[in-house]
Amino acid sequence: MNKKITRGKLTVITGTMFSGKTDELIRRIKRLREYGGRKVIVFKPSIDTRSQRGFIESADGNKMAAHEIETDKPEKMLRILGRTRHFNVAAMDEVQFFSAASNLHLVVSEICAAGYDVIAAGLDLDFRGEPFGSTPLLMALADGIDRRDAAHCGRCKKPARLPQRLIRGKPAAYHAPLIRVGGKETYEVRCYKCHELPGKPSL
Repeated sequence: MNKKITRGKLTVITGTMFSGKTDELIRRIKRLREYGGRKVIVFKPSIDTRSQRGFIESADGNKMAAHEIETDKPEKMLRILGRTRHFNVAAMDEVQFFSAASNLHLVVSEICAAGYDVIAAGLDLDFRGEPFGSTPLLMALADGIDRRDAAHCGRCKKPARLPQRLIRGKPAAYHAPLIRVGGKETYEVRCYKCHELPGKPSL
């Protein structure tokens, strides 16, 4: 009788910007490698050009080498993992850049079904304050969620969890592109009271 494969576990690290998601992901990977003796393969979306190519990088400057994957082809992770011998865990950063239509959640589910653990990190809300990309889908499938909202409003300094996009110092409009690559925008975290979104449709 064939031994039944034990399904791997999915852990999602999520929260707002500057809350330490990537730092926590890197910390977990190092701990698994150094103390658990596990082989971890790391992925990042190629669209993320804020960090050095071929690396995930936290706001505090911590880095770790990673395979880059196009956001419309998450199934490439399966091919990379298929060529890798004896890996135990797949880790991925900035999963919000994979749209819900990319089917990243199906790829992750397949990896888990094959018996491998997955750790995914990403923003849960976009600059509009709405669910962002694949993160909510992965959260729905997750065995564990590490929510990290330890951030404070850029204006009033109260606890905050909404990304505020600023273009030349002014709030971006609701209908601005969801993802801007290499743009001139900056971001800060705002509370619900201080978050500004010109042009947001009323119900």
